[in-house]
Amino acid sequence: MAPGAKIVLAIASSDEWSDLTATELAMIKKYPGAVISESFGLSEPSPRDAAGIREIAGSFANHLLAWRLGTTVVAAAGDLGAGDGVVDANGKAIPTADYPSSDPLVTGVGGTMGLPYPDGLWSHGRYGGEQTWNESDFGLADGGGPSALFPQPSYQRGLATGSRRMTPDVAFNAAIDGGVQVAVTINGFLGRYVVGGNSAGAPQWAGIIALANELRGRQGKAGIGFANPVLYSIAADRRSTRGSSSPTSSRPRRTAATSPIFARRGDRTTPAASRAAGRRPSRCTAAGTPPGVISASAGFRPGAYSHRKLRQP
Repeated sequence: MAPGAKIVLAIASSDEWSDLTATELAMIKKYPGAVISESFGLSEPSPRDAAGIREIAGSFANHLLAWRLGTTVVAAAGDLGAGDGVVDANGKAIPTADYPSSDPLVTGVGGTMGLPYPDGLWSHGRYGGEQTWNESDFGLADGGGPSALFPQPSYQRGLATGSRRMTPDVAFNAAIDGGVQVAVTINGFLGRYVVGGNSAGAPQWAGIIALANELRGRQGKAGIGFANPVLYSIAADRRSTRGSSSPTSSRPRRTAATSPIFARRGDRTTPAASRAAGRRPSRCTAAGTPPGVISASAGFRPGAYSHRKLRQP
């Protein structure tokens, strides 16, 4: 996405949240003004869960520091549907957002897949269409929903339903069938695998913002920094000028997230929710694939979105 970017891989000493928070803080301090991509998360704690809130308090403080330093933080919105894997005593999904994507100072990245699935993203040599990511064959679906901890931030007013912070804010192709190819060493053997999920979309959006920052720098402008106000201002502008925006393709469920940024029926980015193997489907598609975002935020001329299906050898 941004081949000229200087990439720093930060590895925490363990997957304990305290170690992840400490590593995040070190990166924010060392690289002010950078773009940080986070493909990890946990289910938001209940407002009554004091221990859970203390656990994420350090991350929230980190994001405040990132905001002050002009650093962009993007995070995957989760792969387990609108319940984020949280169920009640009867096994029914409880709408739960994923943190840190639900943090109002973080840009949450959701997922889409081709419409029709799986090859619809690339059709007849050009961009085709997309829909909410729900791959029932893999038991995975787009995460997102209303935050239990954070009220609706000012940048979402008039563009998101309800009174809570809604996530995701943007989206990218998350389909496993039609995913991205990675090289992984497992037990000493190097192999190539096709992967998907919102964890693949977060670094793509980091690259997009890096490209926008590069162009802004050439124009003598500062980097985007905290991206959400910019993204939602683009959404508001497009909504007012197009006159055809619709956050969902049908009446939204009260318990599902409805915070798409550029869900225009003409682009077929409106969600067509389906059930994914016991997961409560999310209706979050956010911006879908991002050519228009690039052009609006940085002055790029958007080209065709190149999508090539890769399969595991």
